[in-house]
Amino acid sequence: MAAQICSPTWSKTEARIVTIRGNDYFFSRNTCVAFCGTVADKYIRVRVANIWGQTAARHFNDMGIRGFTEVTMDEFEAITG
Repeated sequence: MAAQICSPTWSKTEARIVTIRGNDYFFSRNTCVAFCGTVADKYIRVRVANIWGQTAARHFNDMGIRGFTEVTMDEFEAITG
């Protein structure tokens, strides 16, 4: 399995998007904060609430995940496994 890692902007940031098997995992520093992909044949875009502060808020904006459906951390972990 190959993974692709990219930065969402040209600026120096600790926001990263990791793509594995066509699914995108969005990271703010070392924490996975959003997911975009297919689960059980359904396409979903979910994110957790920003409980970390300004840097994470900037990463959410940089990665374009503000419009994703917000779920609890337990729901997010169940989705992302």
